[in-house]
Amino acid sequence: MRILSKINSINLTSLFTVALLLGSASLGAVVLVIPAVPAHAVTPNTFQQCDIFSATVNGQIDWYRPNVCPGIPSTVTFQATLCAGTPSPIISGTCTPVYPGNAMTGMALDYAECALGAGNPCLYATGFNSNSVYVFDNTGAYLGTCGAPGAFSTDVESADVVPGFSGGPSIFFGQADGTTNIYQFPLPCNSSSTLTHAYTVCTGELLCPSTGGNYRGSDWIDMSANLCDIFYTSEGTLINDFNVCTSTQAPTFATGLTGFSAYAHKFLPDGSVIVADTSQVVHVSNTGTTINTCDSASPGITGNLISPTGVAFSMDILPGAAAYAMGSQLTNQIDYMTIAHCDAGQTTPDFSFVDACPNTPGFCDVQGVAIYGEPTPSQESPTPGTMTGGGNFNVPFVLTHGFEVNCVANQGHSNLEIQWASGSNTYDFKMTGLLTAVCFQNPTLGSSSPPTAHFNTWEGTGTGKLNGVGGYTFFASFTDQGQPAAGKDISTIIVWDPSHTVVLSITAVLKDGVQQAHDH
Repeated sequence: MRILSKINSINLTSLFTVALLLGSASLGAVVLVIPAVPAHAVTPNTFQQCDIFSATVNGQIDWYRPNVCPGIPSTVTFQATLCAGTPSPIISGTCTPVYPGNAMTGMALDYAECALGAGNPCLYATGFNSNSVYVFDNTGAYLGTCGAPGAFSTDVESADVVPGFSGGPSIFFGQADGTTNIYQFPLPCNSSSTLTHAYTVCTGELLCPSTGGNYRGSDWIDMSANLCDIFYTSEGTLINDFNVCTSTQAPTFATGLTGFSAYAHKFLPDGSVIVADTSQVVHVSNTGTTINTCDSASPGITGNLISPTGVAFSMDILPGAAAYAMGSQLTNQIDYMTIAHCDAGQTTPDFSFVDACPNTPGFCDVQGVAIYGEPTPSQESPTPGTMTGGGNFNVPFVLTHGFEVNCVANQGHSNLEIQWASGSNTYDFKMTGLLTAVCFQNPTLGSSSPPTAHFNTWEGTGTGKLNGVGGYTFFASFTDQGQPAAGKDISTIIVWDPSHTVVLSITAVLKDGVQQAHDH
């Protein structure tokens, strides 16, 4: 949504500068770059699907890349340390944070802004001790804060990006102490952004006797697929529910969790919830009953809050929604496990690694995990729909596309094919999997009528093959601003190879063809 509103303000006749990126002998790629990149420029390392971020202490986040995506890796490779200060990112060196000693905890990614590249807000990270939220672009460069420094009450702990929120693209934050309110800010968010709304939620047994089993604030939050109900945990035995569309406390979703203190939790596409619960991971069904517990014998989980030597604390979901990654506080171990193995009660992880905090001298403590491409329902459309289309673009080389994509990644069949030429070489990209998808109405663009649909924009990410070779990933955005589509509808398509080198990147207006939104 933010991609297209920014593009809409540009003179489209001056958009196109073509550069040839020279890669392997087998693949040259025509890339549409805005603005032109000098031939000698070094392409920076950027976030890619399945990259995992480990939030630690002293304003730092360690960035790792798994050898398998999606799925359970067998190794991870350190990429850099993100520093809420200078320098950032750091391959090897020392971070000078803007707030020394600050623990980084919850994180959230805004994929629409990530796709715009360097200099745009991509990763948001909560600063627990500083009462601030820090912002990084997709190279790991530090951009500043979301809201003014210290804009939060006390101990801001978690974040959730909701691009399709009815009140406009938003990011929500949970707070462990102080007012314990859930805060809402607009997207994209920078130091000039101001609080949109503060939601007073039920926290603490004394304040909310009807929800006994809460011991703190709106610690860890996650938006449900209806884009209204935010589930939150309060370091107790419950999963609570607050409706931000009506500003009302909803009935408690789950009670009697057995792990002493429930912390980070994530929705799965079927509405169930996976929870880091002190001494174990718990999978809770979409009706609030426990399916099973798992990961309880992990070397990373060696105690509870009474004997805190290793606590299941942070959580995120891998692209494809078939596995999770859980961060253990104090032992710094990050566990991977498939949902199927968790449901079977497996007590040890499928794979784990320890974040050694290579650029953090002294004390190291993993306080949060985030995965690039996480398929959370808040990033997806709560209502069904599809967008279909095909045609060619007003660019100075041959490029055509055809697609039928769903508004919800795990529902129905989706396909996307892109073909282009570079000199005598031709390229054919075919989608093999849709990992995330969202449909929404962008008010800065034209209506989708006729016929009228509830949205005019589709955005998604996924996997694919180029000329029959797998391991590629993509981001795409398509608009429907009414028919005829030629000369109006805008598309953004970015394709990365297995090493995350860009092989195609365009933002262009449709020359011939159609892009059409459907409510079915």
